[in-house]
Amino acid sequence: MSGHQYATIGDTVYFWFGANDTSGSGGDGASAVFDVREAGAAAGAIPLMSNNATLLSHANYPAGCYEIVVDATTGNGFAINDTFSIFATLAIDSQNPTGFVGSCTLTPLAKEDKQPFLGSGTAQAGTTNSITLESGEVVATNFLNGAMVLITGGAGFGQAPRTITASIITTEVCTTTPDWTTQPTSSTKYLLIPAQQGILEVGTDNKALLSSDAHTGAVVPTITTLTNLPAATANWLTASSIATDAINKIRDGLLPETNTTLNNIPFTFKDSSGTFVTGATGIAITRSIDSAAFASVSGTTVSEVSDGMYQIDASAADMNGGIITFKIVASGGTPGAPIDKFVTIVTGTGV
Repeated sequence: MSGHQYATIGDTVYFWFGANDTSGSGGDGASAVFDVREAGAAAGAIPLMSNNATLLSHANYPAGCYEIVVDATTGNGFAINDTFSIFATLAIDSQNPTGFVGSCTLTPLAKEDKQPFLGSGTAQAGTTNSITLESGEVVATNFLNGAMVLITGGAGFGQAPRTITASIITTEVCTTTPDWTTQPTSSTKYLLIPAQQGILEVGTDNKALLSSDAHTGAVVPTITTLTNLPAATANWLTASSIATDAINKIRDGLLPETNTTLNNIPFTFKDSSGTFVTGATGIAITRSIDSAAFASVSGTTVSEVSDGMYQIDASAADMNGGIITFKIVASGGTPGAPIDKFVTIVTGTGV
C-alpha cells in the first residue's frame, strides 16, 4: 500500500501495490483495474476515473508488483483541495480481491514550493489589460484570481503590481486591473505574488491605493517648484519615481538577496516517463548569471532529500546576479537517468 501523498492540479500521481495469491505468495493475477474515489462523495457516486494498473515486468521485481498512474487534471474531474483514494481489483486463483492502495490531497501549491510567491518567469505576450504567462503557471482556470503580478524586468518594468481578475488554463492569459501603462511583451520578467502578501495595489488612475481610498487611488502630487534648497531641479520628485522606488523596495524585500548564500532550494528529478528518480548518480551542476552562458559553479552543491526530491545549496558567488539559472544533470538513478533540470531564481538587493 502507498502512503498518503500531496500534489497539485495537473500533477501525475503514482501509487504501487503488491498482489498475493490465496496461499500468500506473490502473484501477477489478471485484469488488474483501479478506481479513484473522491473523499466524501456519495456512496453511489461514479469514480473520478477507472483504468488498468501496470504490471512491473522487470526481472528484479517479484510477482505481483503493480503501478498505478493518476493524471490529476481538471479534465479528469479533479479540483484543488480534493482528497481522493485508490482501490484496486484483480483476478487471481478464481478470486477477485479488492484492496485500498493509497490516497492523495491536491493542494493549491506543491508541498515542495516553500517560496513566498506563486511563481516567476518570462511572459509570452501581453495587452493593455492582460499578461500571458509561461506554460504551466495557470494550473486551473481562475486559480490565480486575486493574486498580483509584478514586472521585475524587461518591457513594463517600474510599474506597480496589477491584480489578476481572470486566469485561463488553456492559454495562460491572465486579465489584470488596472490597465498597464506600458504593456508586457515577450521580454517581460514577472513575479506572481499571493494577495495575502500585502503588496501595494494601484487604482484606476495608476496611483498607489491607500486603505481608505477604495478603488480611486491616492493622488501623489508632482513637485514642480522647490524653495529654500540650493540648486534644486524642478520635477525631481514625481509620483512615477516614488512608485518605482517603492516597487523596487518591495521586490528586494521579498526576493533572495543578491551575492548571498541561499540553501535548501528544492527541485525534483523525473525520468522521461514522469517517474520520480531516486539515488541520482553522476550529478553535475552549472549556472547562468543574468542570461550569460552556463559555467561551472563555485561552491554550490546538490544533495538528495528523499523520494525524488533534491536540494541546491547555492554559494554567494553563484548568486551574484539579478537572475540565476541552475542546470542540474545526472547520468543515472532509479529507475533510470533523469531529464535535465533547470531552476531559476530572481534575486533582490535586500532591505
